[in-house]
Amino acid sequence: VGEIWHKNEKFWRSQISSYNLQDNVSFNPSYVSTEDTVKYFKRSDFIVMPYRSVTGSGILPMVYYFNKGIIASNIGNLPKLIMENDRGFIFQNGDSLDLSKKIVKENNINLKQKIIRNNNFINKYNFENYTKEFQNFLFNNK
Repeated sequence: VGEIWHKNEKFWRSQISSYNLQDNVSFNPSYVSTEDTVKYFKRSDFIVMPYRSVTGSGILPMVYYFNKGIIASNIGNLPKLIMENDRGFIFQNGDSLDLSKKIVKENNINLKQKIIRNNNFINKYNFENYTKEFQNFLFNNK
């Protein structure tokens, strides 16, 4: 879900078909409303954030809010905010083989149980606390 930065929609749809993933992968290469975003989060097993650059992301707090696992590239603060092997996995930015290995790993372990045990981390980054920290950053770092 979201804007495509590499290749085009036809390419990605053909990849999904060639690997027979139509029943397991949702593909929506466009902006979605908040209501639709909630639907996608509820349907997903984990969230992949293959960012090539990042200055901030509103997706990460939503991942925690919906209690999902995450796979993200090793850029910016993402590695600091994701508990490797407990909240999800970090892959080498731009390395599609490493990303695919992490997706397979995610599918083969019971990460959901680990996520449930890490509620303190989830609570630290819930929307209320995230908003307070962001406001504190904006107004106290002049």
